[in-house]
Amino acid sequence: TDGPIITALARTVSKDIKSAYEALKGANRYRIHTFAGTSDIHILGKFSDSKYGKNLSEKRDTILKMSCEAVALAKTFTEDIEFSPEDAGRTDVSYLCDIIEAVIESGATVVNIPDTTGYTMPLEFGDKISLIKEKVKNINDAIISVHCHNDLGLAVANSLSAVSAGARQVECTINGIGERAGNASMEEIVMALKVRDNYWDFFTEINTQEIYSMTPESVGIPRNKIILGRHSGRHGLSSRLEDLGYEVTKKQLGQLYSSFLELADKKKEIFDEDLRVLMGDEIIKKPEHYLLDYLHVNVGTNTIPTATIRIMVDDQLLEESATGDGPVAACFKAIKRAIKFTYEVKLQDYKVRSVTSGKDAIGEVIIRLVINDSVFVSKGTSTDTIEASVKAYLGALNQYEEHKKNHHVPVIEELVNI
Repeated sequence: TDGPIITALARTVSKDIKSAYEALKGANRYRIHTFAGTSDIHILGKFSDSKYGKNLSEKRDTILKMSCEAVALAKTFTEDIEFSPEDAGRTDVSYLCDIIEAVIESGATVVNIPDTTGYTMPLEFGDKISLIKEKVKNINDAIISVHCHNDLGLAVANSLSAVSAGARQVECTINGIGERAGNASMEEIVMALKVRDNYWDFFTEINTQEIYSMTPESVGIPRNKIILGRHSGRHGLSSRLEDLGYEVTKKQLGQLYSSFLELADKKKEIFDEDLRVLMGDEIIKKPEHYLLDYLHVNVGTNTIPTATIRIMVDDQLLEESATGDGPVAACFKAIKRAIKFTYEVKLQDYKVRSVTSGKDAIGEVIIRLVINDSVFVSKGTSTDTIEASVKAYLGALNQYEEHKKNHHVPVIEELVNI
């Protein structure tokens, strides 16, 4: 075959069309595709400046002229020109036919009818293509193309309806990827034409047997995996970690497996994101001066939040209770009472987010503490946000202890994407 036609999209602006040509001129086969908004909504929005006209009628005339000039300019670079009246699905049909006829007269070889906002119904869209074929006198001098969006889940249906009405090019994407709800799905259109070949008189030259080779991973979808849970063994855990790109020693695996079982008791299914969090928590664990041993929180509609906390400090257990405005505040007060700070500790920032999927998702809490005018940032993770908060708080205190020991300011984590 001659290979694909490489296409560049350009506004109806001369510098855009010239840039498109510069980008394309090295290709064996290429097309310049230019477009302009033609619906009243697009015209009054994109061409609101009075230089395009004082009213809608004048603006329409200006856009038609700009479109023809753009097609004519593109024609000086290549014979293969495509034009799109943007938001054609909501464009006045009479004006739509006028501008299509004019750009074909100026040299367009493909006219693309886009349902830019996914607004049109299948029968309605097919009727619009039929009307264009009926009303545009030079329509047979160009190929009718369609470009449908999936906002209402009708991109494929609209595309097939257009094919029935006379369209011979369908703009689509693999897996229907695209802005908002996506575009028409290439594989669905191809298979509809193939599976129902008794209905259609049309075909594509796409090798449908190769569609299967488009693996889920190639488009960012995790492949199917054996579910990890409470009864999964070390080998299953090790194998999944290997799939995720981790290399762990037997000692690390043993340490991680204990945390894995603890989490599996709380969650029905362990996701890959959960394992990544565990790897961060367990394998890259820093020495801990303060270690959470026990936590109990009492909270209710008519109850003052109360927290009881027990902390291991070296070989000593410290336990205290406290009340607060909320369960997290009560926990932080209990920590302060248990440790009996001899230094000033101020909570500067507190953020919570979900880092894994599922109804029992792992939550991540990031805390910024100011201790003796130095800033310490730590994160804690757990299926329980209150426990994650306590872990993060103690983590920041542990950073401070390391700071005292090493006599230098630790590297402060950046709070990004929170």
